[in-house]
Amino acid sequence: MIVRVVLATFAVWASLNGIASAQVKLRLIQPYPAGTPIDLGATALVSSLEKRLSGTATIELIRVQMPAQEVAGILATGQADMGLLPSTFIASTTSSSLSLFDLPFLFKTLSEVAAVQDRYVGEALLSSVGPNMVGISYWNGGMTNVFGRVLSKPSDLREAKLFTTVSREGALAAEALGAATSRLAQGEAIAAFRSGALNTAELSPTAALRLAIAPTYISDESYRPLVSVLVSSERSWNQLPFRVQTVLATEARNVAASVTSEAVRQDAVANRALSEKGFKLVRMEVTSPDEVERAWRSVPSVESTGYLNATLPLLKELRETPPNRQRGDTSPGPGVREILFATDRVDEGGNDPALRFGSARGPLRYGVARFALDPSRRVAGPGLGTSLASIDLLDEEGFTRRLRAAGGSAATLLFVHGYYNGFVDAALTAALLADDLKLSGTPMMFSWPSAGAAPSYAADEDEVRLSRDNFERVLKTLATVRSDLKLNVLAHSMGSRLVVTSLEHLYDNSAANVPSLSNLIFAAPDVYTAEFRLRADALKKSARRVTLYASEHDGALACSSLIHRNSRAGQAGDEMLVIAGIDTVDTSPAERAPGWLTRLRCTGSHSYVMRNNAVQNDLHSLTSFDAAPDQRHGLQRVNRAGTPYWRLDAGSR
Repeated sequence: MIVRVVLATFAVWASLNGIASAQVKLRLIQPYPAGTPIDLGATALVSSLEKRLSGTATIELIRVQMPAQEVAGILATGQADMGLLPSTFIASTTSSSLSLFDLPFLFKTLSEVAAVQDRYVGEALLSSVGPNMVGISYWNGGMTNVFGRVLSKPSDLREAKLFTTVSREGALAAEALGAATSRLAQGEAIAAFRSGALNTAELSPTAALRLAIAPTYISDESYRPLVSVLVSSERSWNQLPFRVQTVLATEARNVAASVTSEAVRQDAVANRALSEKGFKLVRMEVTSPDEVERAWRSVPSVESTGYLNATLPLLKELRETPPNRQRGDTSPGPGVREILFATDRVDEGGNDPALRFGSARGPLRYGVARFALDPSRRVAGPGLGTSLASIDLLDEEGFTRRLRAAGGSAATLLFVHGYYNGFVDAALTAALLADDLKLSGTPMMFSWPSAGAAPSYAADEDEVRLSRDNFERVLKTLATVRSDLKLNVLAHSMGSRLVVTSLEHLYDNSAANVPSLSNLIFAAPDVYTAEFRLRADALKKSARRVTLYASEHDGALACSSLIHRNSRAGQAGDEMLVIAGIDTVDTSPAERAPGWLTRLRCTGSHSYVMRNNAVQNDLHSLTSFDAAPDQRHGLQRVNRAGTPYWRLDAGSR
């Protein structure tokens, strides 16, 4: 027991002094040639992560050209935390259905590839990266469209002696169309091509220019996309704090768009250079993938044709229907989630929305943030395919006008984040929660100037206290918006202190200016238990129902308890806070106890409101239907000294 206390005390000291959890170390292995779109994307990812995780993480980019099998082995043994693998490797080793990306002549442009990924196959691509691996993002590095002979339609593959790097099933599909394929190493293949053993080699324009191949042919369309997947070992991924996971996934998604743009640019430059060297342009004649489909279905080793069945109608639609949305259109559009926000962070300006609001204090600002949501993300998932699209500022009148515009009786969410959160991190959490809870109203967030860094716990305590006046102003504004607004306030961690003190102060001075809350929800509140109990009467007056979620596995609150030398309101166990008139929910049975290393790092089970399916199911019943605990699935009533509380059933996990 003494050893545990000593270790935990050291962990707290180390966290506050930037020694332990403050420094997350990430090693990214990049096996592609220097200067390629994937290489530039890896460089951009490291740069953006260093900005977003400044002071809390170090990122090392390891450039070494090697086969995908070796990259996977390095990740499996923990020599690197992340790496880039070609989709051809994933299709060959884990899911032959993903050889869809290897079909000759199926895709004409990278935009078609992206549409298929985003609507149908992206989630499968990320979830099929292999055992003990986690897919983070997919990057499109270009298209192959350079050959040693004319290949303008599927029938031209007959008698082709083709060098290819596709998966086994992709090669079999080409062979079904009449080609003889070779999977030599690139250097050997180029030598064989020059000697006549091969009569064509599929390459991207940039690769052809780099390898200085003799004059040949360039198609005006494309033969096959070059898709890479950013992956992490499951062990490395699970050791990352939730905030780091979210930032990493968001930035990787943002970089993906840059990689695609760079691939298009590089290919255009290379095509012009190849034309000057005598390469001949060949117009692709294929307009329908019917012949390719027949070849694909003739490959016996393919697991399923479901992806192709979904892809063919989409490709037809994309080729026949012009885009509906015009440049400059700011309406949300499908798959976009808007978050109204109020913040007293300083407005840094600039064109990058991810860097718009910093950690310094500024005047109260209002605005709207838009996130492009990954349509395939799962409930309580970190949103691997979700990215910040834009931020627009509003004045206070514009803010309230947006709320009044919602038709009917709208149930909405006001999220208040905790310690160690940047503006984008908090807004993304609000967007994902709103998407998961399916509330009808426009979600909102109040963001106070947390430093977004692990060593800044004490500084964050000062900042959250100073934000009380501004948060009270927001609450008073909401009280004037509309009488039928069903407002659910959800406060997480240190943000609970702001909500507790603000509501008590408002009720002590002028309850008439306080909005009537449908639900007041505290998730893992980092509040002194005695203080929460002292202010409980004011909290119960402010809302029809007050709910407190607690866990005995919460490593962050365990460390906070050691720092403050008192119990915290979000801790379960023998000292769990149970108050008449407040619904305390013990989430411990629905969670897995963290390991000793996770506890030592002051992490683990603190973000369950964002990550636990059972908790989110309970939140959905609470916020959407105003259901009492005895009406919600998975809650078991328990009495303590005559006062009931509720235990979340492990079976609802």
